[in-house]
Amino acid sequence: METWGNAVIVLTPPLSKSDAQRALILSDIISGPSVLAGIEEASLPSDVRIVRDGLWALRNQKSVIQCHDGGAPFRFLLTQAALTPGTKVQFFGTQRLGERPQQPLLDALRKTLNSRGVEIRQEGLWPIEVVTPEVLGPVDGFVVSGAESSQFASSLLLGAARLVVRQRHPVRVVLKDFLASPGYFEMTCDWLKRTGFVLERDADEVQIETHHVPNEFPSVPGDWASLTYLLPLAWKTQSAVNHVSLQVEHPDKRIVEALSSIGLSLHFFAKETARVVGSLSGSLNFDCALAPDSVPALVAVSLALSKPSTFFNTRILQFKESDRLEGVQRLAKALGAQTQIDSEKLTVIPGHPPAHFEFDSFNDHRLAMAAATASVLLNVSMKLTGSDCVKKSFPNFWTELRKTESQIDFILN
Repeated sequence: METWGNAVIVLTPPLSKSDAQRALILSDIISGPSVLAGIEEASLPSDVRIVRDGLWALRNQKSVIQCHDGGAPFRFLLTQAALTPGTKVQFFGTQRLGERPQQPLLDALRKTLNSRGVEIRQEGLWPIEVVTPEVLGPVDGFVVSGAESSQFASSLLLGAARLVVRQRHPVRVVLKDFLASPGYFEMTCDWLKRTGFVLERDADEVQIETHHVPNEFPSVPGDWASLTYLLPLAWKTQSAVNHVSLQVEHPDKRIVEALSSIGLSLHFFAKETARVVGSLSGSLNFDCALAPDSVPALVAVSLALSKPSTFFNTRILQFKESDRLEGVQRLAKALGAQTQIDSEKLTVIPGHPPAHFEFDSFNDHRLAMAAATASVLLNVSMKLTGSDCVKKSFPNFWTELRKTESQIDFILN
């Protein structure tokens, strides 16, 4: 391994929770291997645990699945429950999860499955109850809007996979309207193909034709969404980062292009291990719809630039674990920047950061990590409320940050 200075500090991202959730469901469908074998329980993102435990609950006919604030886990497991004969289960979650968009998925499931005896009942936000008869008639497909979230279409496509294995005939998913965050839907399609499903596609329809047993079940890669924080931190602290695979298809890999546009590039000195080199210059121009989970990290980076940065198609940020459009503006203002909103465009104008700032993450893991990243980049001490929420995607984030030996003072509540 090439080294520089006296030592190499290597930062490690968790496994990709987006990939892991899809892998868990597909392994369950095709009776594949244990996806999480050898991975320490404490390092598992909580969203991954919810999917794992939810699938176990469905296999063992348990009556309750607790999704907490897991948007993708709830949406994915809801469809799996509706397509599992003999299911009677109640889903619960936080108030915020209940307030996030769910109706297009519920409508799509009801439209197709009500005539087959499946009941999806809801009183208030929670519980949402799914009752599926012991015998579920043939299902040809679903129609869903993807305008608010690509997870609705991904959920139905994973459901279609279960049906294809059981029914042994094609099942289609028809997409209405445009598709928000299309990269995550492409990730679902890629996982289906890699696990033996044969897909036929056109502009607004995906049909799963057949399934064959794959020679080897794919492994779950490192998390590019977490790398959006680690790469800027590595640049600032002269650390390295591992599990950086450019071969992985993940929407948040766009962080590489974004950093390149402001003068930073990856230098690999071992397999999937890189440092970030260069000098910050220019400004960011980023389409939030293509990689919304990258936006908090990039807003943090934009605060260290000398010129205003622009983020387009910001509406999708309002429907995450918190209203992230409001959250990144709060963060920018706490660090001396100005923000401007014009329709679906956010402009961040860097200013003069204070010596210390306080920030409430509102229990949003990406806002908490963005605040810490901005703190290091700007050499500003921080008091953070809601630091424990990083467990949703990156349980070891604070451990990795401490490895950098940053001299910034953090008070974590």
